[in-house]
Amino acid sequence: MSVMYSGFPRGGARTLLFLHGFPEGSYTWWPVFSTGILDKYTLCAPDLRGYNKTFTYSSSGDPSLLVPQIALDVLELIKILGGEVDLVAHDWGGGIGWWLAAMQLPAIKTLTILNMAHPMGWEYGVRFVEGQQKASAYVLTFIQPGFSSYLTENNCSELKSWFSGEAWFTPSMEASLVSAWKIPGAVNAGLGWYRANIHPSCPLNCTTWQCFQAGISGTFDSMPNNGTVKIPTRVLWGMLDTAFDNDFQLAYMESKVQPHLLNITRYFSASHWIAQQIPGVVASAIAGFLD
Repeated sequence: MSVMYSGFPRGGARTLLFLHGFPEGSYTWWPVFSTGILDKYTLCAPDLRGYNKTFTYSSSGDPSLLVPQIALDVLELIKILGGEVDLVAHDWGGGIGWWLAAMQLPAIKTLTILNMAHPMGWEYGVRFVEGQQKASAYVLTFIQPGFSSYLTENNCSELKSWFSGEAWFTPSMEASLVSAWKIPGAVNAGLGWYRANIHPSCPLNCTTWQCFQAGISGTFDSMPNNGTVKIPTRVLWGMLDTAFDNDFQLAYMESKVQPHLLNITRYFSASHWIAQQIPGVVASAIAGFLD
């Protein structure tokens, strides 16, 4: 596991552990770090298993990419960092964050989630909520065996097209992302998270949202403690996110986090990539929550 640090270590400071999603890496937290707002904390952002230089040549259902295994990776890192952290997590990293928080371990002091549904809420949504089924139809493409080749051909042109209209997709950010994407097997390993943890009942060549109506099974059917979180939880949510039925998922969280511990802020001009779009706002919200 390769790790990016900012001001590490700061004696006595709280340690913030940032977990990224697909198709990102540790470096995509740099806009938040560089605001300086969180400088009084120890900041740590690892490349999670399968990303950047931690890639593995994964196949469908690779057990090393199951969420419980990756959660163990993170717990080992937490031991190295001193045994207690405040988690900040986005996208698939948010899935790991929810899982770790549900384990109800003393090592996890708080949870800050950026645009990641509670995993049991996502699974419930793709089984029964048409809005979430439609929003998640892309997953049925992501688990196609040849999709990684499509994403990385022509100098990763398809992946770059996802972000080309974003102001935060600067030349330096593009260079960091493309450098990681071009490592042989790295994008395939990132997609391996989908293949290992999400198992639609429809055939793989079926990619419309109605496929979810045939059923789904996956890792999150058996979250620790039925997914219940009992630590202070801050959710920062870009309401322009097209990967979720936003209103449904935010409401579902209230069933898994005790109401007095849950604080949700909706950002109506931000999307799924909230940390890159409004890094100062995100950093200020995190600092305010921890203080």
